[in-house]
Amino acid sequence: MPTSRELLFALLISLPWIVLPFVAVRRQRRSVSLDDYDPNPTIPQPESVSIVLPARNEATHIAACVQSLCATTWPNVEIVVVNDHSDDNTGALARTAAA
Repeated sequence: MPTSRELLFALLISLPWIVLPFVAVRRQRRSVSLDDYDPNPTIPQPESVSIVLPARNEATHIAACVQSLCATTWPNVEIVVVNDHSDDNTGALARTAAA
């Protein structure tokens, strides 16, 4: 015959296996279904985004980079290219790509 101490120990050991299923069912009932989630919420006015692109002697890559940034679908975007005293024609290529 098990003692009361052994029964208490067995109860404490088995307690997570008894309580956790009830907690899981309760949390499942309170969770939001993905069917109720709207992936494209209506945004009255999208936030304005500024992209700052630092460049120094980037003549080989600046045109492709600026063109890819200009191809964004975000409605309110500002692209600022900061030309840090380049020795090549980075600034002219950036202006041409932006136009």
